[in-house]
Amino acid sequence: MKLLSPAPILILFFTVCIQVPIAQTLPATTTGNPLVVFETSGGFAGIDEVLTVFKDGKIEFADIRRNHHREAHARPEQIAKLQELISKPEYEHLQLSSPLRRGADYFTYKISTWASDTNVHTVTATDLDLPTILSQVISELNALRKLIP
Repeated sequence: MKLLSPAPILILFFTVCIQVPIAQTLPATTTGNPLVVFETSGGFAGIDEVLTVFKDGKIEFADIRRNHHREAHARPEQIAKLQELISKPEYEHLQLSSPLRRGADYFTYKISTWASDTNVHTVTATDLDLPTILSQVISELNALRKLIP
């Protein structure tokens, strides 16, 4: 009895394994720039989440650690409230970029907003240094986050 070489079986096995798609960390987005991309990380639970809000009300949520992606839709008045906050001069002129400090009991927030197709304003802060306007923007974004099933 002639034994088969394991080489063809191994080649087939590795070919199948390599072709398995790797999960993307961010959900697919609609055409055009988002209104806001809100990244939250840290805390005792080690949260790593991205909330993307579009002008048409579409909301995309990604829990990076759990590879969990969901979508929802906000009402026009909810989007208008967020747009009003990020259009205020005190928000537009924020230049925060927190130093990389580590701590298990606070969150780091990174908020990117698009004033135009090419003009992106990004603010990075932690719970330790939130100005009032940024706290209001984060509160509104967290309210939108609650719409995600």
